[in-house]
Amino acid sequence: MLIGSELQADQPDNYWSSESNTQKFFSPSDLATAESGEGSSVAPLDFGNTSIDWGSEVIVAGYSECNCRNSSFRTGPGQCDTWRVGPIWSVAVDGMVMSRTHTDLAALEAATDENLNGDPIGPPDLLQQFNPSAGARIFVTSQLPRNVGYQVQFGYEGIPRWDAAIIYPADPAVVPGPPPPDPPPPDPLERRTVYYRSSWHSAEFNILPKSTPVWRPYAGIRFIRLADNIDDRIQQTASGPLPGAPPDVPSGGPSDTTDQDHWLDIHNNLIGCQLGIRRDLWRLGRRFSLEGFVNFGCYCNLAKQTESTTTTTTETVIIDPIPPAVEPVVETNISSATSRYSVNRTEFATAAEGSLTAVFRLNRCWSMRGGYQLFWLNGVFLADDAFLKTTTRSESLVSQGWHVGLEHRR
Repeated sequence: MLIGSELQADQPDNYWSSESNTQKFFSPSDLATAESGEGSSVAPLDFGNTSIDWGSEVIVAGYSECNCRNSSFRTGPGQCDTWRVGPIWSVAVDGMVMSRTHTDLAALEAATDENLNGDPIGPPDLLQQFNPSAGARIFVTSQLPRNVGYQVQFGYEGIPRWDAAIIYPADPAVVPGPPPPDPPPPDPLERRTVYYRSSWHSAEFNILPKSTPVWRPYAGIRFIRLADNIDDRIQQTASGPLPGAPPDVPSGGPSDTTDQDHWLDIHNNLIGCQLGIRRDLWRLGRRFSLEGFVNFGCYCNLAKQTESTTTTTTETVIIDPIPPAVEPVVETNISSATSRYSVNRTEFATAAEGSLTAVFRLNRCWSMRGGYQLFWLNGVFLADDAFLKTTTRSESLVSQGWHVGLEHRR
């Protein structure tokens, strides 16, 4: 197959050229000679990500540079194709399992160990600290536009939810008010629960120089959101019908109950710039390598704190009908009251991140990867501090864990 020119009479059959491209075919023995550096100018194939000259395409035994068995004249986007019309890009997708700084469960228990009347509840049925949670990390690196000497990178990292909880036992509630009728209705069951949820998400855009050294500095902009909220809820459940209730009313029906929900929500929105460096630390042969990165950034934390308390009272009344031959009527009255306020804060924040990853290359295009990651935030507001009112200043948060995934380079 010829593209743009006739086969030259003075050239071998495995050589063709055109005004815009030159493509050469070599035998495996030529490449073996090139790898040893003896008597050949053919560049050796390398599984690394920086030492390949993508300006020409080497095809051996039907394999292109990406080690994919295809026709040497396959068209389409990507650097492994004849026309090379698309961007040079790589995608790394990792699953993460990370833990975060623990909260003070003892202090939260001391602040919530009472019912609606202020009486102590007793030891909780469940005390759950923050456990490691699953998340994702995605990085896309591309040379856009081509041949400009730098690459652009888009990255996302996030843990959708960490959970901590305190669950107290269900105890009979003492209903305040006038003396109950004779016989009195059974007291409703009251249970208090405290749920603490936390999450963080990060999106970044970086610029990396397209260079061959193992040290690769980069700079970019980044947005980080840390959400913290506490839901302190007291729920009363009717334990039986009022005297004189119709027989078809369920046993959990008519009764007076009061529910209270205290909600505290804090959103930390960090916007700023970061500097970092990537490093190929160690390589064993063509397939296994060890790489890592560190970065540090300065941010403006636009934090918003919202707190609300909602009290809902459900009152059930048995109305005697007239005439008495008709069954009694159950009437339910529900009243609710909510108090709410929001506070906006601005704080200087910093963040640092580091990762160490082992990479095993399956072929030119695909790699398996796994490693350790550490993420540190300073200058953020946390929900437990606001709930306990122990401090109004910002605090630090550390999350760490493991990641494993796949990388594709085209």
